[in-house]
Amino acid sequence: MRDVAIKDNTLPPKKYAVIIGHSVATPDEFLLKVFNHVFSIPETLGATLIEKCKSDSEVGLGIYNYEIAEQKIIEATKVARINSMPLEFTLKAL
Repeated sequence: MRDVAIKDNTLPPKKYAVIIGHSVATPDEFLLKVFNHVFSIPETLGATLIEKCKSDSEVGLGIYNYEIAEQKIIEATKVARINSMPLEFTLKAL
């Protein structure tokens, strides 16, 4: 019997960035809580991201597989709406 090389044609899953839209109406303390609770971003990095949010229109909060990125957006949006905060999150394919 001869050895046959099998080529793996499966592609790795796409990754998606979770993006937060700029919002000056949201208090920094609330953003820090969302960053930490939903995205596991430490407070020191969260403070840097908040400053970046103030100067850029969009800031990436993490890179995930599609299902995880979608769940993070659902969780973060739910927390924002419960607290009447105007945060917007989107997915960006990489």
